[in-house]
Amino acid sequence: MEEFIVSVMDRLLAPFKLVIRRKSTLEALELELQELRSSKSSLPTYAMRKYRSAWIQRNFIDGKDNSYHQTFSQFSQYIDADHQSYAELATEGVAIVTKIPGWLQMSEALKIYEMAYYAHGDILDLGTYEGLSSSIMVQACRNSGNGSKIYSVDICDQTKAKLHHENDGMGGVVNFLQGDAAQICREFIADNHRFSFVFVDHSHLYQDVVAVCELLDDLTLPEGYVLFHDFIHPANTDENEPHYEYYGVPHAVVDALPRYVFSYRALVGAAILYQKTKNVD
Repeated sequence: MEEFIVSVMDRLLAPFKLVIRRKSTLEALELELQELRSSKSSLPTYAMRKYRSAWIQRNFIDGKDNSYHQTFSQFSQYIDADHQSYAELATEGVAIVTKIPGWLQMSEALKIYEMAYYAHGDILDLGTYEGLSSSIMVQACRNSGNGSKIYSVDICDQTKAKLHHENDGMGGVVNFLQGDAAQICREFIADNHRFSFVFVDHSHLYQDVVAVCELLDDLTLPEGYVLFHDFIHPANTDENEPHYEYYGVPHAVVDALPRYVFSYRALVGAAILYQKTKNVD
């Protein structure tokens, strides 16, 4: 009987095991599961997740155009030559191939550049990995001259990202912060530090994304934008996909992002874009 209960708990808690940017080991994931077994948190059942996955697929993804379309109207097709260069990169699968390793589609890179270029305040990059997304932000901000400061957060070591940036002449531009994303967001809020653009890509785990979603109202400037990466990913909704048990990004966004505060703007590649429209003068 005890083995049956543990087996059922494994199934119930699987969507909540910790995933940090594909770099976590299976041992770390199992340790997180052991901790969650003793948690008293209310968790959705496996059957309920299947139902909700189908609902998300039907309402947010099916039939939607996720190619790149501009959000701002100040340009025609591309902002400048650097922006256009991301549309001309070679790809491996759907991901662009650059000097800095990462997992961005062409449309996502174009959108990150656009959001950073037109940022009206500082920028927060949650999920550094090796510094690809933050390098795009640096390039866009330099070209626009908007003066935005960029902060990049990851729970893992950021040495490789710093080296990549230094090699590309970006050393010292990004403020790299190592630690838990939600905790660092709370510290920004306590310091009254708000952001005009937040890129959320620190984890695929439901509870990690929920923790950030619950802070975004206080973290984002009026008219600011939030881009959630991997909102569209087969492992979010298809139980036959590898790592299905580790993905819960759209479920977290649907459950925890305040609908009365943020308005849907676009699907972009595997990402979804929202804008803060509450308290806009």
